[in-house]
Amino acid sequence: MTDLPSRKPNRLTAFDYSTCGAYFITICVQNKECILSEIVGDGAHDVPKNILTEYGKIAEKYIISGNKVPNVTVKNYVIMPNHIHMILMIDNSNFN
Repeated sequence: MTDLPSRKPNRLTAFDYSTCGAYFITICVQNKECILSEIVGDGAHDVPKNILTEYGKIAEKYIISGNKVPNVTVKNYVIMPNHIHMILMIDNSNFN
């Protein structure tokens, strides 16, 4: 087993992460492998495009296939070669 690098805490200690609001999250591929998409184009002569691989298409399918968690919606997302960024909206205002 490989020792993982020490990371600084990335959460506020006194914040309740179940509260209503927008949350920016990043999901990384194991070992930073570029398996989700490929950036095509050099930017100098043509606009770079992000082309999804089969793995990226599977990830996108599950992102857009519908909400599986009550009161949580994906507002926006981008699939990069080795990670995914998402903005999740939590609206639990109807819970008592």
